[in-house]
Amino acid sequence: MPDVRVYPTQAEQAQAAADLFVSLGREPVAARGRFRAALSGGHDPHGMFEALKARPGDLDWGKVELYWVDERWVEWASPESNYGEAKRRWLDSLGSGPACFPMYRGPGNPEDAAEAYESLLMRRLGGRPPVLDLALLGMGPDGHTASLFPGSEALGERQRSCIAVRHPATGQVRLTLTLPVLNSARAAAFIVHGAAKAGTLARVLAGDAGLPAAWVKRDQGGALWLADREAAPGA
Repeated sequence: MPDVRVYPTQAEQAQAAADLFVSLGREPVAARGRFRAALSGGHDPHGMFEALKARPGDLDWGKVELYWVDERWVEWASPESNYGEAKRRWLDSLGSGPACFPMYRGPGNPEDAAEAYESLLMRRLGGRPPVLDLALLGMGPDGHTASLFPGSEALGERQRSCIAVRHPATGQVRLTLTLPVLNSARAAAFIVHGAAKAGTLARVLAGDAGLPAAWVKRDQGGALWLADREAAPGA
């Protein structure tokens, strides 16, 4: 059964997400000297970014490595850039740490960039697929997570760790980690808020196989879900 934690407000949800991030970060730092997490984009993690910004002493940021679950093929200055938003809302406040490994590195070929990111993950994290300490995820109203959309061929990818895809409606190019990487992470947690996602969240928690978010940790007891009351009114 998925672990679902529901909070009355988005502010309380954001603090809980920050608590979780710090808690999950301290364990690998103590055990292996390094915490390696992949962040998601969209609006869902913004509250957590702000909460962590207010408590910079909670982790040894020099021992943290941040990767990205997915990224739009846009410059960092764009408000659509997942790395750019994390940088502006939180990371710039931390000074020299943590070490950041954004997916988009400048003009070029998205397919080549995906291969380069895969090589980076293998080199720094090892394994096939590479193993993150935490995959921090969001979910769209259509049930997508990372840039893995319902019906996409990318859902069947089992060899590659990072691939280039297109948004099914807009055609926008994105890079995304694949399900084997998300499912190999030592921990996977979703942050979901808003009434617009309530129906989809209920279907995911019921195991609807047509929704990509339902496949994360599906065979391992399910992921951890942090939801506000609007997103999970019946939980």
